[in-house]
Amino acid sequence: MARSLPRSTPGDQQVDPAAILRFLDAVEDHPGVEMHSLMVVRHGHVVAEGWWAPYSALPGLGTTAPDDGSAHRQLTTRLGRLALPACQAGPAPADWTPWTGPAFRVAAGAGDGQVHPPLSSVAVAPGPDGWQIRLSEAANSLTFPVGTFPVGTLPVGTLPVGTLPVGTGDWAVSAPADDHGDTIPVAASGGWLDDHTLRAEIIFLETPHRMDVTCSLAGRRATASWRHPPLNAGKLQDLHCPG
Repeated sequence: MARSLPRSTPGDQQVDPAAILRFLDAVEDHPGVEMHSLMVVRHGHVVAEGWWAPYSALPGLGTTAPDDGSAHRQLTTRLGRLALPACQAGPAPADWTPWTGPAFRVAAGAGDGQVHPPLSSVAVAPGPDGWQIRLSEAANSLTFPVGTFPVGTLPVGTLPVGTLPVGTGDWAVSAPADDHGDTIPVAASGGWLDDHTLRAEIIFLETPHRMDVTCSLAGRRATASWRHPPLNAGKLQDLHCPG
């Protein structure tokens, strides 16, 4: 029978909550680290735990840091606000016509030193609450919504790429089914870098894998690469828990 670890306060287990806060500062400031979750256990008791959004949207995942003082309240607040930055890009254009034509063909990307998913094309379209993206590969595809900046808040082309404020975008979390009927939970964030280029960042929530996709109107070409590549071929059907 499965048993969960007991929960306790950091102080009751001789753990300094300020030290956990310093650890969070260190890992979130490190450019080479992308945290998904944290659990601190002392003397067999969980004294702090949390999940970075959008992983925190998965069922059964939450945040724990029992309150036993002001420092602990600071830790609880911090754990409740853990989040991976959403894609830094502008909102969808008013005119979707150039973007809803033929799908964007994914470039091979050979020799660029990156690991690429086996995608053949990418398509985008307006949706009821924003926009959606379809990733296609041989004999399979997956369509899901993409979180973005609210329309009108940051017009396309008003800021240089990379200068948009971190955290002002949003992740869209969904559990779409692929063409084989398998449910693949994803979180996606994206938007427009300029009038001719869009970018999407996709996290496959039941895995540690994250994909970056860029589509360009010039030649209707797309690129796709893994930020955290899987050990296998990285087909869509493998990007979820088996069962």
